[in-house]
Amino acid sequence: MQTIPQILAKELGKPQQAVENVIALLDQGNTIPFIARYRKEQHGSMDDTALRKLEDRLRYLRNLEMRRQEVKSAIDGQGKLTEELSASIDNAATLAEVEDLYRPYKQKRRTRATIAREKGLEPLALLLLAQAKNGPAPEDAAQAYLDPEKGVETVADALQAAGLPMFAAMPFFSGYTTGNLLNVLYICVFVTAGGYACYFMGMEATSAMQGSLVFFFKPVLAPILAMLILGEEIPWNMWAGIGLMLVASVVSMIPTWETLLSVRPFIIDRILHRQH
Repeated sequence: MQTIPQILAKELGKPQQAVENVIALLDQGNTIPFIARYRKEQHGSMDDTALRKLEDRLRYLRNLEMRRQEVKSAIDGQGKLTEELSASIDNAATLAEVEDLYRPYKQKRRTRATIAREKGLEPLALLLLAQAKNGPAPEDAAQAYLDPEKGVETVADALQAAGLPMFAAMPFFSGYTTGNLLNVLYICVFVTAGGYACYFMGMEATSAMQGSLVFFFKPVLAPILAMLILGEEIPWNMWAGIGLMLVASVVSMIPTWETLLSVRPFIIDRILHRQH
């Protein structure tokens, strides 16, 4: 089997030593114009065109050799590489010939759908994607498809393999311990339920407009509390956003001119009453 310099020397009609010199210069990072002008003693009479043709052909032959090795390794991994097949791959002169030899041994790509079918989870995926009104909950439906022999040991495994990771990632299905269960209950009862209870009580005591302004103070308080309690740093752009939200909230609370005119008689009456 011929080496790459031998092939290039034969194709270009140049001395093999000159070809090897050019390959070494290219591998060192030298450019074609530099080699053509300043390294004539190493490549002989090659001009820019011949040197560029050599460079392009060198790149192709190296890619060809790399692909030969990849294909032989893939076929050998299947235990199907014979001496005749290995020799045919080595003698392939183009990438197309290599791919033609590899095509009968190329394994099909396994998709998520294929894996789900292999594990018998296709009916589960179709059931949940149908989203019927009277359909079962995802965790209940997945119970019927658990099969440790197929690698489906938990409800989360079934939902994940069925191509429904959005359900599998929910903490309803796995990962509960005594410690994190208490944390979840705290978040659900005190933080979420308690917070919204206070919010709606405040809405009853004031207008919806003012209540919504108070509600949107949360993005302001959260980073500040994180800095004070958790020691996190607040970047300058977040400080700018906090400032803009505070300014906007204050501006929106300033009474309008019509409101001031409506309370003017009341204010004047209070002032006169105090004077008497």
